[in-house]
Amino acid sequence: MIPIDELSAKHLDDYYGELRAKGFSFSTIRHTHAIMRQALGQAVKWRWLKQNVALLATVSAPASVPGSAPGVEQLKAIIAEMSASNLQFAAMIALAALTGARRGELLAIHWADVDLENSTLWIRGSLSYTKESGIVLGSTKTKRTRKVHLDQVSKTVIQKQMQALKDAFTPLVPERIAIEYLTSSFSSFIRVAFDQ
Repeated sequence: MIPIDELSAKHLDDYYGELRAKGFSFSTIRHTHAIMRQALGQAVKWRWLKQNVALLATVSAPASVPGSAPGVEQLKAIIAEMSASNLQFAAMIALAALTGARRGELLAIHWADVDLENSTLWIRGSLSYTKESGIVLGSTKTKRTRKVHLDQVSKTVIQKQMQALKDAFTPLVPERIAIEYLTSSFSSFIRVAFDQ
C-alpha cells in the first residue's frame, strides 16, 4: 500500500498496466483513472496533496486490432441460418454486407428511401435506443444523407422484404425490433452457422 502523499504518476501508470495485463477492458481502466483523478483532485482541494498526480498519468488506448469480416461463403451461411428463423434480420445482414450501411441506418430506412427503378437506396438517418428516450431517429454518424447504388442482389433482398411486409408505409425493417437484440442475435446466429 502506497501512502497518498507518496503516490506518483508512475505508480498509476504501472497500476493501469497491471489491470491491462489482467485482461480488464480499456473502458474499465479509463473509468478507474477517472475515479482516481476525481479523488486526488478532491484531496488537492482539501490541501491534503499539493498536486493531482492522476493528471500526469497516462491511460493509453490499446493498439487497434484489424477486424476481419466474414468471407462470402461464411456470410451466405450466416444469412441462411438467419433466414430459417427471421427473414427480416437476414435481410438486414444481407443489406449491411451489400451496402455498407450501419445497423441504426438500416433500421431507419423507409420504403420512400428505396428507388428500385433507378437502383438507388437513400440513407437519411439512424435509429438508436437509450433508456431515457427509447427509440430515437437521428442523423447518420457522418451527419450526411448518402445515396447507395443497389446491385441486383440488393434489389432482390429488398423486393422480398416488400412482398413479405406488403405495407408501403412501414419501415424496411420495423422500428419495433429491439435495436440491441439485432446485435446479440447476430452473434448467436454466427455461432450456430459455424457450430461454435
